[in-house]
This record gives sequence, structure tokens and C-alpha cells, in this order.
Amino acid sequence: MILDENNEFIGTIGYVRISEYELNVGYRLLQPNARNKGYMTETLKLFVNYLFDSIPNIVRLSLHTASNNLPSKKLAEKCGFEFEGTMRKAYFYRGKIHDQDVYSIIKE
Repeated sequence: MILDENNEFIGTIGYVRISEYELNVGYRLLQPNARNKGYMTETLKLFVNYLFDSIPNIVRLSLHTASNNLPSKKLAEKCGFEFEGTMRKAYFYRGKIHDQDVYSIIKE
């Protein structure tokens, strides 16, 4: 759960284990009025550090975002993730099949 300064629920962040060495991170800001205030940047940076520090053997975190989701792509890059490529026609959302961009950060 992501809470704002008033302890109001504004979003979620989590992960799925891909392998012994990799986790896939996902996040979602649910309150439109919480956008562009730095909540997700702060949360993602803290979460990355937490995952690398607390889960043994993890050397790579990845995240996937819609290719047309510019705010999410900027967030990933701002938090140190690097663009790896585009998976064409990778997921179905709201009646259409969309491309998905892959980002990753390596523990170093």
C-alpha cells in the first residue's frame, strides 16, 4: 500500500518473482489527485533499495509499462531503470492489444 502524508491510501506497489535472481516490479497510483507530487518516485526508489537489500540473490529488477504510458516510462528512468526494448502486442487492455516496454535495474 502507498499512503500519502495524511495516511490516505493512494496506490499499490509489489513484485513477482521471475527467477532466483530476478523480480518484476509493478505499481499503480489509484488517486488522480496524487499524480505529479513525487509519491511514486519516492516509493519506487525506496522499494528498489528494500528489495535489493532484503531478498538474497536478487541481482535484477524489471518492470513493464505500456509503450504509450509516458509518465510511467519517465518514472522508471528517473528511478534508475534502463530501457531494454519493446514487446510487441504483449498484453490485452480495454479491448485492444498493446505494446509493452521493458525496463530493468541491476544491483551494483
